[in-house]
Formats: sequence, C-alpha cells, structure tokens
Amino acid sequence: MTEQLTTQMKHEIQQKLIGKDETVELLWISLLAEGHVLLDDLPGTGKSELASTFAAAIGATSGRIQGTSDVTPADITGFDYFNKQTGAFTFRPGPVFHHVLLADEINRASPRAQAGLLEAMAEKQVTVEGTTHALTDPFFVIATQNPVDVQQGTFKLPQAQLDRFMMKLPMKTLRFDEKRAMLEQHRGPVRPVTAVTSMEEIRTLRDKVRHVEVHEDVETYLLQLIEATGTVEETLFEASPRAAVALLRAAQARALIQDRRYVKPEDIVMLAEPVLAHRLILNSRAVLTTDPKDVVQHALDSLSVPAD
Repeated sequence: MTEQLTTQMKHEIQQKLIGKDETVELLWISLLAEGHVLLDDLPGTGKSELASTFAAAIGATSGRIQGTSDVTPADITGFDYFNKQTGAFTFRPGPVFHHVLLADEINRASPRAQAGLLEAMAEKQVTVEGTTHALTDPFFVIATQNPVDVQQGTFKLPQAQLDRFMMKLPMKTLRFDEKRAMLEQHRGPVRPVTAVTSMEEIRTLRDKVRHVEVHEDVETYLLQLIEATGTVEETLFEASPRAAVALLRAAQARALIQDRRYVKPEDIVMLAEPVLAHRLILNSRAVLTTDPKDVVQHALDSLSVPAD
C-alpha cells in the first residue's frame, strides 16, 4: 500500500520534473523518518522547484526563505508587533510555520539567521520574546545550497547545523533522453500537481515507521558501521549518536515504503552515504583531498554484511 503511494507521488512529480525519482524517494523517506534534507548541487538543477513540487504532491502548506546576508532570525521565526486595535503585542508567524519550509540558498544567509532554524529543526518549536510557539505537524525543512562560488557571499554551515539534516542529497544528472523529455515537457501546458496523500496520513505512516522491526544483527551492523567511520584515517571522530539514530529511522522508513515490516541490511547500505557522509569531520590533510562519500564506502567495505 505504501509502495503504491510512493509510485503515485513519483508520477505526479514527473509531470513537472523529469528524472528525480531517486531523490523524491529519499525526500519521502526523510519526511516519514522525521528528518530534514539539504539539497546540494549546481544552480539550475531544479532544487527549489523540487521542494515546492514535493510539498504540492503531499498536500502540504509551504513557506520559503531566500538566503541573503541581511535575513534575520525574525524573518524566519516571526516576531511580536504592537497591534493598535487590541492595544497589545501580537505574534506574527514567519514562514517556518508551514508543513514544508524551503530554505533556499541557506549558505547565503548569515550564521545568525541560520541559527534561527536550529531550534525549529531540532525541537519543532520556536521561541520569540520568551514565548514558545509549536510548529505545524509534520514539519519538514528542505534547504538548498550551491557547491560553487563558496567564497563569494556565503557562510559555510557549521557542523552542528549539518548534523541537523538527516540527509544531504545531490540532484541526479539527467540522461540525454531525460533532457529531451524535459524540453518537450516545457513546450506544452503545465499540469498542476495533484496531492496524493494528506497530513493525517503522513502522521499515521510516520507512527508506523517506529514499529518497523529491526533485528539485533542488523542493529549490530549499523552500530559497527558508525564505529568504522571513526577508524578510517581521514576522519577525526566517528559519526555522531544522532547519525546512528537517523540511519536507523531512515532504514525503517525505507522498509515501510517498500511494504516491509522489517529492516534489511541493504537498507543500511543504501542509506549510509546520504545519511552519514555530510556528518563526518575530516582531518586537516584529508579535508581538501578526500570526498566524505569515499570514507563512508571504505567503512562499508570494511564490514561483512549480515544475511537477511
């Protein structure tokens, strides 16, 4: 049943974006696993459009923050203003009060503005003038950044904030036939995306994720993988405890969308790179020469995969 829903979602998004099925599936997994996603790729690859289209496909309200150097935390969370009609201060919610928040070019926002998202992403609430406001449920952040021009008006995300993202994903490169299909798609009228699910159904599926069975051998394999990331010579530390929990939740969500009641070792293998690579802290010698994805693969290669 959930696998059919995933297929329907991919079909709807294909009406506007060609060749994004793998990324869509990982977005869907992250949402059901109660995580957030950082899309990292070149300009013009459809990152922002994918975020808005995904929100439409799941029937969610969406907000947007455009990362610039003058964005403030209040632009994200909202602020209190004096209401002349009531004679009291009233809270005006910011764009964070939506089911899906697109933080576009997040690395162009100042560190102070980026910090405005930390509480929202970690605790699903914001505190303004001493008052805590709960966010919508579900709450899902899709942030984007470009790996080029990183020295021109950008602020590198600190490790603490990178660790808040369940996955960091590139946009899949289109094949020649997919590029042709994209051009044909843009020659005709654009069909609006139809929602294939609802917030109530997503909350139900999210609860089911936590009940997907994880065998002790699979759990042991996951923990061994986390420890293995710290034994590779290029890293300073192993992946964080939050990374272990994120990988577990993502594996459970992958099993659910494939209509399985248990996690397979292959779920851990398939999700290790998008969940772990961006969390690794490399040493000063490796940071300029080593791709963290290769470190994750090396850690995977050092372990024996348990039988199903």
